[in-house]
Amino acid sequence: MVRLTAALISALNDGADCATIQSLSIPNRDFDQVVELDVCENLTRLDISGNRLPSLQSISMCTSLKWLSIAGNCLSSLKGVELLSNLTVLNASKNSVSSTLEVAGLVNLRALILNNNNITSLCRLDALTNLNTLVLSHNPICKLGKSVAKLVSLTKLSVSHCQIQLLGSCLKRCVALEELRLAHNRLSELPEELANNGHLCILDLGSNNLSTWNSLQVVKSLPALTNLNLHGNPICSVSEYEKEVKSLIPSLQIFDGRPLQPFHKKRPIVKKAKSLKLSNDSGTDNKEEKPAKKKKSKKLVEEKDDVEETKGAIPTTAHNQEDSDMPDKPFIDLIPAAGDEKLSGTALQSQDSGVVSIINGDGKSSGRTKQHIGSTAVLDSLRQVEIGLGGPSTWDTPPPPIVPDKRKSAAASSYTHQQAKKHGHC
Repeated sequence: MVRLTAALISALNDGADCATIQSLSIPNRDFDQVVELDVCENLTRLDISGNRLPSLQSISMCTSLKWLSIAGNCLSSLKGVELLSNLTVLNASKNSVSSTLEVAGLVNLRALILNNNNITSLCRLDALTNLNTLVLSHNPICKLGKSVAKLVSLTKLSVSHCQIQLLGSCLKRCVALEELRLAHNRLSELPEELANNGHLCILDLGSNNLSTWNSLQVVKSLPALTNLNLHGNPICSVSEYEKEVKSLIPSLQIFDGRPLQPFHKKRPIVKKAKSLKLSNDSGTDNKEEKPAKKKKSKKLVEEKDDVEETKGAIPTTAHNQEDSDMPDKPFIDLIPAAGDEKLSGTALQSQDSGVVSIINGDGKSSGRTKQHIGSTAVLDSLRQVEIGLGGPSTWDTPPPPIVPDKRKSAAASSYTHQQAKKHGHC
């Protein structure tokens, strides 16, 4: 038995008085019992993940807690967490929890992470009106019902790797929803009510039972949708599959993990040569010269295309992450401490991005502000993890590798050589 006592807490904090400690991080220490934690009366942040705690009995006395990670312990119940009314972030993933009843009254919660548990159904979460992130992936949940119907602040919802067959109208009032992860379920159609989620920009439907275009018609009613995954569905075998999806969603930028439209290219400007009045004597010579001029103009256009394509080259990553909700990066690095600005979906996802920004080596802007404005939307979409192959759903793993466009890579290489030659570097 490994006990966490007040004396040990003080020793871990260089002999500090336990009453003055505000943040305590003790993950992966094999603690199976916590005693005297109530002496830390000002404790607002606690990471005790990766231990062997069977209950929250001692932790429930720290009523000042605002940020709590108890992931990867031996909990079968969240009994005691209902006393922590100040909590804004709770991570209880990778336990054996079977009920969400204890969190129903935590009205200050903004992020609730419960993936990889034994939850089969959800209680009504109507009181959690401040909640903007809810992760329930890898649970044997068959339906959401009315559990999330009144979560008006919800921007991220993941219920991938569950057993959901019907989505119904449960998300009708979640009008702020921007990211929806439904990969690896049993969905055969999407409800018409999904059209109410007009801010939805990322939709992961990978590895479901979607087989007809009628089952996907509602997606054309989502004006903000830029990132869609359908990989692993029967409809993927339909002829001209990608073409049909593009016609349904013209705004789509990333499809099945691949970028569809890089940066907007400007049309090359070719100056027209001034017409010259030619004499009868020189008419033959000029006719011979005209094709040469046209050839030069065509070459100029091709060079400008190469330049524009190089400016729009999308950076790629070298990550090869398997589909898993057990990332190396700890949860404590993801969610801001209590007292930080309101937890937003952007704050969560920006932490896990593996996409390299278009900046110089010193971290300063390259100075081509106007040229990069068109690229912002694509890069922001590429920062989203989980898209493509129905990937993990805790927003804390590197993104899957983006498949590079060989033609654009060649153009980039050619342009770099031309630029170097121009400046006398080769």
